[in-house]
Amino acid sequence: MTKLKPCQKAVKITVGILRRYKESKGCARCGYNKSGLALDFAHKDPSTKSEHIIKRGPCGSGMGKMVARLTFGKNGKLNEERKKDLWEEIEKCEVLCKNCHVIETFDNREMHNSMKTSRERQLIANPVANLEKFFQ
Repeated sequence: MTKLKPCQKAVKITVGILRRYKESKGCARCGYNKSGLALDFAHKDPSTKSEHIIKRGPCGSGMGKMVARLTFGKNGKLNEERKKDLWEEIEKCEVLCKNCHVIETFDNREMHNSMKTSRERQLIANPVANLEKFFQ
């Protein structure tokens, strides 16, 4: 077995905490709470997603991107700021199981249009810098 570096261990612990948190909440729609792997943080208002989630593309684990920003001991002040950012992002969400999340995403017309939705969010996140893109 490969020994994990301290940073990798910290990421693994953080991901585990987030999974247990999701299990404790359960799906807000159907109540499922058996595995944190099958539960997502779903933004109540997708337009409020952090730029740190949307700047790397339209889909995938947004919270994973937020966890990846944590510094874990390399810069304590920066790490605390990023932990705060992560918590603020979680507070914008409800916990949904994968099935309910897919249905919600489809109903919100985000699915199959994710690149367009991503570009729209990027424009909203930084309108001045993206003004030129807006008119293209």
